[in-house]
Amino acid sequence: MDHCCRRALFRVSQARCCAFPAAYFLDIPPMGDPEAKRDARKKLSKSVDPRVQEERRAKDRVRKAKRRGVAEMLQALPDGLADNARTSDGDYKSGICEACQGLGLKPSQQALEINSPTQGLGMDAPTSADDSLADKLRNVRRKCHTWSYADDWGSEQRWRKAFHDELRQVEELGTEETREVLATLHNHCAEGRQMICDLKNAGSMPADVCSDADLVRDLVLQTMDLYARILSETTFIEVRLLEEHNFCAE
Repeated sequence: MDHCCRRALFRVSQARCCAFPAAYFLDIPPMGDPEAKRDARKKLSKSVDPRVQEERRAKDRVRKAKRRGVAEMLQALPDGLADNARTSDGDYKSGICEACQGLGLKPSQQALEINSPTQGLGMDAPTSADDSLADKLRNVRRKCHTWSYADDWGSEQRWRKAFHDELRQVEELGTEETREVLATLHNHCAEGRQMICDLKNAGSMPADVCSDADLVRDLVLQTMDLYARILSETTFIEVRLLEEHNFCAE
């Protein structure tokens, strides 16, 4: 911007300021003034139609109920799963959201069996061939938490250097130790492929979950995210092992 344009803009801003008396600016409350904010909220609430306010509150209650329903269905955190599966009264949660209950929907028999105390929520809980997507996702997520090297290696951009440094340190210990580490990495890839198959084979959902599009969408997105993380780490190690094999063959 040249000098003439800057001078013109400065004159325009001066003219605008002079158009208002000084007392006008003195009456403006400072930004962030709590009293001014409270007054503005009161004026806004009075101007809104009560029917519109009630409709907004109803939508907000439905959104919160759906989020609680997703948390109850997945129980995704690896720690404290058994405590999260109980209500404040000590009863087991049914796994359906309050929005579904308001519509008169009841949990299917499969959903009741998944959330029953006999199924167990520990690390060694048995899995059956007809596990639902939510149950399979919960089990695979627990396995991935102890399986993944990502916590030690950091972001994907650092994986190559971390893998190379650790393998070279092992090679300095001797050939036998190097073979054991390579065998462990092969088993690691096999476990990753098994978890990928578990996610691919899990497709059933309880009827109460299928009736809610938001719950279905959330389950699918979380499954795809976990699938991508496991596949990324598995293929990375497989490629590195193949490179090491070709290097040793030469």
